[in-house]
Amino acid sequence: PLASDELTLRVFPNPCRGSATLVFELAVPAPAELSVYDLSGRLVEEVFSGDVPVGPMSHSLEGSGLPSGIYFAVLHVEGRLVTESLVKLSP
Repeated sequence: PLASDELTLRVFPNPCRGSATLVFELAVPAPAELSVYDLSGRLVEEVFSGDVPVGPMSHSLEGSGLPSGIYFAVLHVEGRLVTESLVKLSP
């Protein structure tokens, strides 16, 4: 079980060639935003925004249209951030 203030974020497969799955989990219900940014800090995609219950949630990122490079998945929950890198490879 997660501690009451714990957030987790995982990205797989990583590196990826096409789509990737972003999985996050909160210990207590809260509003959350999950977004993906490029190395320049530009928003690539808002993956999810809304209320999150306790337990794991997964969302797919369709990366086939993204150029190869390094991206960052950012989970924002009540003023806290968790970041996980994502490497996109050529198909």
